Amino acid sequence: MKYYKKLVIIIVCLIITIISTMIINNFTKSKIILAVISDNTTNINQNRSVVLIDLNKNKIIKTLYSSNIGHDLEASISPDRKKIAYNKWSNNKMDRNLYVKEIDSNTEIQLTSDITGEINRISWLDNNNILYVFSGHDSSKFGYGDYIYIHNLKTNTNTLIDNKPNVKSDYKYNTVRFINGQNKIIFTRGSYTDFLQNFGKLYENSLYICDMNGSNEKKLISFNDKLIGRVIEIPNSNKLAVEAYYYDSMGNEVSDIYTYDLNVNKLDIMLQHNTKFNEYWNILSYDTYSILFTEGNKLYTADIRTKEIKEIHIKNLNNYQLVWLNTY
Repeated sequence: MKYYKKLVIIIVCLIITIISTMIINNFTKSKIILAVISDNTTNINQNRSVVLIDLNKNKIIKTLYSSNIGHDLEASISPDRKKIAYNKWSNNKMDRNLYVKEIDSNTEIQLTSDITGEINRISWLDNNNILYVFSGHDSSKFGYGDYIYIHNLKTNTNTLIDNKPNVKSDYKYNTVRFINGQNKIIFTRGSYTDFLQNFGKLYENSLYICDMNGSNEKKLISFNDKLIGRVIEIPNSNKLAVEAYYYDSMGNEVSDIYTYDLNVNKLDIMLQHNTKFNEYWNILSYDTYSILFTEGNKLYTADIRTKEIKEIHIKNLNNYQLVWLNTY
């Protein structure tokens, strides 16, 4: 009998230890995001760095890449956390090519060249395939629009999706992003001609979802009086967060944040602009209940359930500004 009592006590202690460890690990789990910072966003050539920010410690914990050529730098990290993909100027013609860097070895590989254009909207489909948008500088060759491509690292090939080969594009994309939870691509698409005619303001665009090869395209939402900007995935929820821009009665550009439920195709307002927050920029979600955004060079987090907003002070950001946020 004493033996069984001791065994029960041991089992109970083990269960308590396991539960306690799980609670502690969950509480202390690092909330890390990828970010791009700049020393001066008004300069043509800026000191920009791709960094990791720990939101538990509210500090930059690692610099993955730095550049002082040009003023545009986006970055995305591979699912296995071994590589980052980014764009940067590569010549005096302002061509912005696609690069990959092995984090451990610090080896940089240029994936595109002689493109006469710019690459942006970078995200990984898996550890070998990178999704990106190409905008050509030569309108007689490429048209005025953008093109969505997938670059395969193993074959070093670029596959065009969402456009016909040898057809000049009139597509304008504000967002192109891989959605892990759906294993699909989402993108906002509008007419570049409409964009130019409206001076880049409230041209019509819509949000779409498709398979990874561009097939089975489906239109999700559009606004009559708003422009869809950045769209991101809310982890473990089958929901998207949607940033919508428009102009208030004074002619100021403002934005609201919506959530879109992919299961029931339902759009709900989350945050509306106000006197303190005119624009919710660089929206990003690192868990099911939080959305990050920047406004006025400051970083904030908003609770999706309560809509409570709190400022996040990055201790060692110093005089740098956050210009791009991405998931880690």
